[in-house]
Amino acid sequence: MKNYVVSDLHFFHKNIIKYSALPFESVEELNREWIAMLDCIEPQDTVWYLGDLTLLRKTSKELNTLLSSLKGQKILIRGNHDVLPDKAYANCNFCVLDKLFYIFDLEMDNLYRFIMCHYPPDSREYNQLVADEVLTEWAQREENQPSVKTYWLYGHTHTRQIQSEQVDFINVCIDFRYKNRMPIFCIEDFIQGLFKDKIKTMS
Repeated sequence: MKNYVVSDLHFFHKNIIKYSALPFESVEELNREWIAMLDCIEPQDTVWYLGDLTLLRKTSKELNTLLSSLKGQKILIRGNHDVLPDKAYANCNFCVLDKLFYIFDLEMDNLYRFIMCHYPPDSREYNQLVADEVLTEWAQREENQPSVKTYWLYGHTHTRQIQSEQVDFINVCIDFRYKNRMPIFCIEDFIQGLFKDKIKTMS
């Protein structure tokens, strides 16, 4: 089982094509491309959606069919555009968290910690909505069980913000990763990559 993290799919949102300068002719093409990128997911995997699944304010048969077809154990951390009621997502087999972030720990030889939130830590929205709560919980976790490294996984910025120079801040927006020819983010694959890089530097 793996943990995938992805953000800002904006299903059925035509304007995101222009906003993110994507090479698609229609929302149908956008939807197909994102579903293709998610095809690596297996039913037993967990998928953390960091907000902005769609801008639609009402459910529809098309939206329900699409969201229900997504594979894996689906968890939604709301973004600023996720305005449908929890029941609408639950009907498509999503679990909706009751807070705007989640701190995920993974032990692979060492303990790695991942803060998952729709907003990057340098955004106004983050500082207004969740900064104190995130920092308090993170500090408590570190005091109880220090991690080798903490990484911040975020969305919201799309393709307008280049990847932060700080290697511990990781943009998981699907359009950003598509344009940079990167797969959707997988926590286990990322840590395995760290191991490989460490071996290379030692050889």
